[in-house]
Amino acid sequence: MKVISHRYFFLLAILLAILVRLYFVLTVPILENDSVVKLVYAKAFSLNSIIPREHTLATIFIGLGFMLFGENILLGRFVEFAAAVGAIYLTYLMGAKFYDRRVGLYGAFFLSFTPVHLFYSTISKVYS
Repeated sequence: MKVISHRYFFLLAILLAILVRLYFVLTVPILENDSVVKLVYAKAFSLNSIIPREHTLATIFIGLGFMLFGENILLGRFVEFAAAVGAIYLTYLMGAKFYDRRVGLYGAFFLSFTPVHLFYSTISKVYS
């Protein structure tokens, strides 16, 4: 019986994380009160290059998305989605660097399905 290599296990964990998050991004109600604030700031950035004082980085990325792809409410969620997948990958890299690859895999796998991380990676809130 072959042992599954670390690379395949990691790719499986990332793929499952992406699929679960895409499901929630596309099925959870689109607008909450806080997400409207972030999208309004992003629209102001895309139209007038006004940089807000709060939640600056996410607003700039969403505003750039508005400039490139047009205004779409889902862009706010996809920025959070991309940041969450990046955090899972960075968790793997940090665990692999400071301990070993197995610890990185476990950390990435557990972060992929942590409920709080899953919740905040699929909504567009001003504090997520």
